[in-house]
Amino acid sequence: MTQTARKATARDETPLFFESAGETLFGILTSPVAEPSGTGVVLLTGGDFIPSLNRNRLWVRLARSLAAAGHHALRFDYHGVGESTGLVEHFELPRPFTDDLESAAAVLRSAGAREIVLVGVCFGAVTALASVERIEGLRGVAMLAHPVRDFELLEDLGTAQYLRHVIQEEGARGLLRRGKRLPTYASLVTNRVRGAAARARAGADAQDPTSRQLLDGLGRAARRRVPLLIVYGTEEGEGVEFEQARPGRLGDILNEAGDLIEVRTLEGNVHDLVGLDLQDAVLELTASWIERIAPVSAAQTTSEVG
Repeated sequence: MTQTARKATARDETPLFFESAGETLFGILTSPVAEPSGTGVVLLTGGDFIPSLNRNRLWVRLARSLAAAGHHALRFDYHGVGESTGLVEHFELPRPFTDDLESAAAVLRSAGAREIVLVGVCFGAVTALASVERIEGLRGVAMLAHPVRDFELLEDLGTAQYLRHVIQEEGARGLLRRGKRLPTYASLVTNRVRGAAARARAGADAQDPTSRQLLDGLGRAARRRVPLLIVYGTEEGEGVEFEQARPGRLGDILNEAGDLIEVRTLEGNVHDLVGLDLQDAVLELTASWIERIAPVSAAQTTSEVG
């Protein structure tokens, strides 16, 4: 990705508060240090009460990289997280925080952005895709580790059912892969169980258990001609599930969308953003994709990112 001679720093950032559905959210607006492109990027963390800077300050680095290319960038705390008001007992994938995102996009428009790009991880990716028809001037959506299966909160699921669903869903495949952290195991197993429980209650087609939330969101984006970047890691189950789902409706949507949807795989755990090398790869891939869908003029750029 290209940038101006001067890199964005903390002096180009403005802490701010903004309202959303009766709560007050905290965010950091990073302003362009090049000629403004007219594009604003909202950075969305995953659930689990992750603050706006993301792991190892990845969102800080990405926001400053985008600012060096002339884009506005906003990272913020969801309601009930960090410096924002509100209460969140737990995050539920079927209930994304679309109000928070709409309010964040409004902040960028007030700062001068005419087009909006959304970048989200897991819960943030779900929130971004769910908002495709709600964001004015939407230019693109980057989805990192978006869940592939249908999810519901575990309800009345005993230990025997839990183990049976784990075996049916994963066959214990990959759970002992070296290099995976215990939280990754727990997340993978819990997600598989949630998907199985949801399908059992809803009577979903066991041959194509792909999330209706994902399929419907992709369909809406394709109809609106919104470019999408979908990224998975080799050290998480979602990427495998995505490929397994291609023979069904997912594949039909991807084929119809054509070049609008770019699917990429990175080495490592994109869901948990484990490792500095992976974080650098996510930053470079995302920034480069944004440059392709929302290019800046040659006059705004002078050197390559090192």
